[in-house]
Amino acid sequence: MPTRNTATRITFKRPFRLAEIDGLLPPGSYDIETEEDVIEGNYRTVYVRKAAFIWVRSLGSSRMVPIDPSGLEAALLQDLVEGS
Repeated sequence: MPTRNTATRITFKRPFRLAEIDGLLPPGSYDIETEEDVIEGNYRTVYVRKAAFIWVRSLGSSRMVPIDPSGLEAALLQDLVEGS
């Protein structure tokens, strides 16, 4: 089955928390990678998310951590609400 990979960059204005990572992450920009299965039909193409990852960089090292996209969306929403 073919897959599609997308990369985006998001920015947090305040420290935030994700369930998959212990402790608070500092404000800043983070790269997000998403992998989706491509299901081609007769009338349209559907993309089903398989995995999402966040790149966490600190003290000269980096690691890619698998995350739940809904948790990331909740953290982004909280950052937006607290900033207004």
